[in-house]
Amino acid sequence: MIDTRIKLFYEVVFSRLAFELARKQEKAFWSAERSIPVDVKGSDTESGVWYAEICLNTKIRPALSISLLPGELRVGIVVPESFIFIGEKDLTPAIVGSFGEALDVTRNLPGHSKLFDRMVSDDPFTANWFVRSIENSLYRDIMVLRLADIVRQLWVSVAQVILVHGHQEDTLHGTQENSLTGSAQQTARWAGKEK
Repeated sequence: MIDTRIKLFYEVVFSRLAFELARKQEKAFWSAERSIPVDVKGSDTESGVWYAEICLNTKIRPALSISLLPGELRVGIVVPESFIFIGEKDLTPAIVGSFGEALDVTRNLPGHSKLFDRMVSDDPFTANWFVRSIENSLYRDIMVLRLADIVRQLWVSVAQVILVHGHQEDTLHGTQENSLTGSAQQTARWAGKEK
């Protein structure tokens, strides 16, 4: 059985992550001249997993997943093949290039999609920092800000590649409202409860 302090830690971190992503989404896409929100689908506070979808107006959407464990953060983006192979064009090199040197794993997945994964094991994601973050809100806040920045960079990079290479038209939701709004409200509640 996992310690309740760890579960509470994950609840706070994932709520604040959603809040930070919602707060920064307008600024994130200034170069694309539009905003692409993420739709939070859920989290597991037993295992430190969080997942969301990138809000493109299609039947199948690219997905974000996070695994936050003591000593390692993994941020993955699962991109359907319909976004990768456009006509005779393969966007894999462009997506890999958009990650710079940060990409650690590229893997084909069942269901006609591809995983692009980044792993981080230095501060603020070391096991030592993780333990301090459970007890100390300053350490936790630094972790959340860094986590939100990594997620935003990868989500922006992949979404911009998709938009530039053939999915510009009719792919974006017309509204900014999504489940991040509810998550931001939940974050405000958590912040008020914390000592």
